[in-house]
Amino acid sequence: AQQEHALEVFEEDEYDKARDMVTKAKINVDMQRMALEVLRESYDPPKGSREIIEASKQALLAQLDLIDYQKGNYTISAPLSGIITHLEAEEGEMVSPQMPLMKIFQEDRLQVESRVLTRDIHEVDVGMPVKLTLELREEDVEFPGEVVKISPHAREDISPLGLEEERVKVTIDPQIPDDIKIAPGYKVDVEYITEEVSDKLIVPKSALFTYEGEDALFVVERGRAQVRQVTKGPETRLEVVITAGLEEGDQIILDPQREGIDEGVAVTPL
Repeated sequence: AQQEHALEVFEEDEYDKARDMVTKAKINVDMQRMALEVLRESYDPPKGSREIIEASKQALLAQLDLIDYQKGNYTISAPLSGIITHLEAEEGEMVSPQMPLMKIFQEDRLQVESRVLTRDIHEVDVGMPVKLTLELREEDVEFPGEVVKISPHAREDISPLGLEEERVKVTIDPQIPDDIKIAPGYKVDVEYITEEVSDKLIVPKSALFTYEGEDALFVVERGRAQVRQVTKGPETRLEVVITAGLEEGDQIILDPQREGIDEGVAVTPL
């Protein structure tokens, strides 16, 4: 009986120890599970955090793109290749938007700028041929050109006589001969070919004068200067077509302002 009682006591002690071990193991498992949960929460952000982080990332990328764009605007690129002929600003100076910084000369793209009176601009069209004249010491050089652009507005200019005039800028592409050297700033005379006529009488413009409010010429008749009223047609810078009042073979006085020339004065043709 004593052995059985001792055995029961022993088994009860072992059972208690085992139960305590199970309890401790359970507590340990719970602690490990809690630690794992804490670790998982620290690794995985709360719901919505990923979206916030992604949005912040995209905002930063957009800011970088904006900075790159703005940085690109700090570099000014010329629209064409050529030689800088004039600087409008120096390093360190304040400039404003729209302010030109320099002028660039491109040798193979020379253009002629002409200013036409508003009363005549309606006769000028894009594509119209023109005659250009460059004055040289030996002789004048003539070459063709073509109107490529007409300004949409006029600008007030002062004429050589000091009169205010409204003129429109016309841009011309010149066909410059290979043996002629022209650079920016050169002056050329421009004649717009608004009309072509043939088989007409042409006189120098210097021979014309005004008589009783009409155009007139001095014509030599029977050795004397006689005033003859005429009707003008198309004209150029130096010459004018006479459509009425003059016949082929008539002799005219080229310089009506010459001293001693008057109606009825005897003259001797040269």
